[in-house]
Amino acid sequence: MKFLAWVIAFCIGFGLLPQQQAHAIAPICVHHNDSAGLTQALANAVSSGISATIEVEQGTYTVPPTGWYYPFAPRQDISLLGGYIPSTNCQQRLITASPSTPTTNTVLDGQSQNGAAITFSLQQDNPGNLPYGTLVLEGFEIRNLQSTSNGKSSTGLYITHDVSDGYSGGIVFRYNWVHNVVTSGTVVQLDTGGALNFTNNLLDQNVGAYTTYVLSVARNTAPWRIVNNTIANNTGEGLALDQHGSYLQLFNNILYANSSFDLDAVGAVVELHADTYGTSTTSGSGSAGSGSITNHGYAFTGVNPGYDATTFHLNAGSGSINTGAAYAAVIPSQDLDGNPRWIGSNPDRGAFESNASDQAYWVVTNATDSSHATDATVNCNPGSTKCTLREAVTRANATGPSLIAFHLAGSCGPQLIALNSPLPAINNAITVDGYSQPGAASNTVSFDSGAAFNPVLCVIVRGSIGSNVSSAFVAGPTNFGAQLDVRGITFEGFAGAAVSLSQGTYHWIHGDSFGIETNNSPFVFSNAAGVLFGGGAIFNTLGGTAPADLNMLGKMSDATMAAVTINASSTNGHLGNQVVGNLIGMDQSHGAVPNQGTGLLLQNSDRNEIRGNVIVASALDGISLIGASSNWLHDNAIGTLPQAGFNYVSSLSNGGSGIVLSSGSANNAIGVFDKTAYQMGYSNVIQNNKGGPGVWLNTGAGVGNTVLSNSIGSNGPGSGSGGGALAIDFGPLGSAVGGGDAISIFQSYMLGSQTVLLNFVITGNGGDPYRIDFYANINPSSCDASGYGPAELPIQTYSVVLPGSGTVIQGYRAQLPVFGINQSPSYVTATATNLATSGGTSQVSNCATLLNDRVFADSFEAKSVSGG
Repeated sequence: MKFLAWVIAFCIGFGLLPQQQAHAIAPICVHHNDSAGLTQALANAVSSGISATIEVEQGTYTVPPTGWYYPFAPRQDISLLGGYIPSTNCQQRLITASPSTPTTNTVLDGQSQNGAAITFSLQQDNPGNLPYGTLVLEGFEIRNLQSTSNGKSSTGLYITHDVSDGYSGGIVFRYNWVHNVVTSGTVVQLDTGGALNFTNNLLDQNVGAYTTYVLSVARNTAPWRIVNNTIANNTGEGLALDQHGSYLQLFNNILYANSSFDLDAVGAVVELHADTYGTSTTSGSGSAGSGSITNHGYAFTGVNPGYDATTFHLNAGSGSINTGAAYAAVIPSQDLDGNPRWIGSNPDRGAFESNASDQAYWVVTNATDSSHATDATVNCNPGSTKCTLREAVTRANATGPSLIAFHLAGSCGPQLIALNSPLPAINNAITVDGYSQPGAASNTVSFDSGAAFNPVLCVIVRGSIGSNVSSAFVAGPTNFGAQLDVRGITFEGFAGAAVSLSQGTYHWIHGDSFGIETNNSPFVFSNAAGVLFGGGAIFNTLGGTAPADLNMLGKMSDATMAAVTINASSTNGHLGNQVVGNLIGMDQSHGAVPNQGTGLLLQNSDRNEIRGNVIVASALDGISLIGASSNWLHDNAIGTLPQAGFNYVSSLSNGGSGIVLSSGSANNAIGVFDKTAYQMGYSNVIQNNKGGPGVWLNTGAGVGNTVLSNSIGSNGPGSGSGGGALAIDFGPLGSAVGGGDAISIFQSYMLGSQTVLLNFVITGNGGDPYRIDFYANINPSSCDASGYGPAELPIQTYSVVLPGSGTVIQGYRAQLPVFGINQSPSYVTATATNLATSGGTSQVSNCATLLNDRVFADSFEAKSVSGG
């Protein structure tokens, strides 16, 4: 969900964002085989300096011997998208980039002319520390480039963020086929200090020292994930990874039969998840020093992946079929032929998905709760009308990977299956597809549209009234082979978590309703709780990025339980569990459906990613972290809708704080992933939480927690706490603990329409570097009674090193090319974040009234003065 979009729209409306900064070129359609039209569209995007999407019809486009070089402005989002069907004016799209689909590919062809190379870049810009753009190249066959010169011009395809002062944005390189490129250097080089999405590409038959060289130009701001690529049969190294940041994750790649090493961790910490590669090295010669490679599950080394050497499709019987990591949060939706990506219990490895499925097929045709063990007439043989859900799960557990579908008489019904006890514990890879019931349909509406969601769920699974059934689906501590994919089910009436999974990997709960009515279910009973991932259950996904994947969780009746609980620690890798794109406390019409406990609980659980969720109407806190460390929470709306701006809806309020950290919860990132990356992005909207501050670091919370680049305002009861009950607070509510670091603004003046002068005092640990984040605040009544403020709109950030005394007086002129401030009255606040290893973010500063006063326009005051 595009949570920053409503912020930008709001700022335009209130004069906080210059109109020219908000514009983007309308999508440009380049028609079939129009090479001149494509180069003109790229040149126009460069000259405009604003964001552009260029849609290219299927056909062939020539790259001349002079090559392409397009240096875009640093704030531009540039998307170059292939696959549009000719004669549709780019209204229809089919992405193919495969040896098997030559007539529907979108081809960039260098015709083997020396100098026919491609470079796209975002150029460095000052002042920095504001959002950089994203470069997207998607859906192309790229062939016959040739570059044998020295330097960057020796690269066939070069995409770079040429920046050093801000690291949001990134590179998306997806659904591309690169072949027959000849260079004296690198075939494809991607340089970025931002996020990287390198997914579902084929690179083969190329010549160069490196086929793919991926480099972090500075420090990455988010995990890099490299998923379902085939890099094979090239002259030179296959995939070289050189990165300053924390780690890279590889899923389901085939790196094989390259003439040098297939995988080179030049200077990167590389995690492998179900990848196949021939040879590897950790050369240690890169910018980040010596690298490392670790196997986090099912990686094959030295094993022939079993592909056709011409088309690179998997051969029948290949060990790469149905053996990929089923980590739903990162798996692409299609392969390079344009076919669905995931067929069978697990996706295939590499760039192509075979049609082979390893799943047995069971069809539920009877809604009673019985099994063959209790009723000899119950069976799930082909054509049976007495196959129950309980018997289907029993058969699936005994058989192996299985798909359970529904064909209950009476079409959509809704069809009610009332359980007298939990279903047999899952001990296999089992998919339960409620959308297979005739009449069912998944949601097609994105949150950004503002429209009501439209799922039609026909199958209801209920804990029988009076039977006190704790859960529907369970995986206990000894069910090590459990892998549950359940979708299209309404759960109601359970005395515990309706889905409770404490063992296994790659569980995926998506497109379900927990206690909430949908278009086909006029009344649904509550559950005590919704979903539990506990114990040894890792690499699980609740929800997903597609509209069809969102879950709705509401009316949870037990105040001692959260709607969603994760107490499974992902020790086997990073960011192992994902909660993505769910509605917690809200129904399909955006109305409140209150939960009696906390919305989301992370307890003794580390390295999870919580993103893109709406968490509202909880009687207690929105999100609670208890003994939970190294988690990343971003792009969530907590206590409000993401489109709400600063118009708060009281029915959506969480009863406690927005986010609470306690019991040693340490090194969590709320907002920006990497505190040393001076960016704005990955923001949470934390507003309208009426029982406490937006973010509360309770007594006993650990160190190193950062709260950066969020929108936090109108929280708390106005209790007058030293940290402000409205934004970030430390220790007991109502105290002035502050966490040891503090910032106080004593002057704030406008110098022109887009420059603000801020004079302030920072107190902290002498000798440590600090990051200072400034916020504009729109609501004039949102400051706490104590004078401390919210942090509604992030505007800029910069760094400073404290002197030995631990106190410094600073003057700073904030140049605001994106978020200007020209409305008065308004307030400015700030936070200070210690960049040392265990450093965290301070409370929010005092509210400083932003005055339109030119007395200080001579700039003498904007200097740093060390204080004692």
